[in-house]
Amino acid sequence: RTESSEHRRVNRQITAAADSGNLDGLLAAIQECVGKMNLINMSTAFHRVAKLALTCSARVRDQVPSHAAIVQLRMVIAEQILMGRHQGEDKASEMRCLSIICWS
Repeated sequence: RTESSEHRRVNRQITAAADSGNLDGLLAAIQECVGKMNLINMSTAFHRVAKLALTCSARVRDQVPSHAAIVQLRMVIAEQILMGRHQGEDKASEMRCLSIICWS
């Protein structure tokens, strides 16, 4: 399945927020568009949060897993996997996205 223009827009929004270096801004962007994400967007979001969180204090990093955006993102990912909604992605892309999510 090809990525829609909406999914490309979501990816640009996530990467722009991450590139700003502001973790709160990234989490807000994720929360805003989590319902519109495909598996590629989800893996990008998780990867960018993990990468940006490394630059934060331990106190801030410890709060990330319980942030509403991350909780919601994890729920959507689990739902996508359990319901098979990610099917239609090519297998290589699907495996790459899932491995990035696991790493993050």
